[in-house]
Amino acid sequence: MFRLFAARTTLISVIVAGKEKNDVQEIIAYLHTERTRLDQAITALEGVTPRRGRPPRDSRGSKRRVMSTAARKRISAAMKARWAARKKRVSSTKTAKKLRKRLLVAQR
Repeated sequence: MFRLFAARTTLISVIVAGKEKNDVQEIIAYLHTERTRLDQAITALEGVTPRRGRPPRDSRGSKRRVMSTAARKRISAAMKARWAARKKRVSSTKTAKKLRKRLLVAQR
């Protein structure tokens, strides 16, 4: 299919080189019909496949949810606590790795 398209374009370029303007208009008209046919084929194929990702917004325009200030503060405090706990875990594992490395070097 890809080679056929390439063959058509080279054939059209050869035809354009040796023809008059009237024939060029015929070629352009042919290309327009070919493009519409391809567009129809693409839209038909896109309609068959299931849509991925977020569904389109409702035509009525659904309202965006609003978070209260208190809820934002609660979430912020919880995330800061999670980050602190993670940082503490990571630093303790780094210290343990350094200690193991020193022990291995000392045993040599």
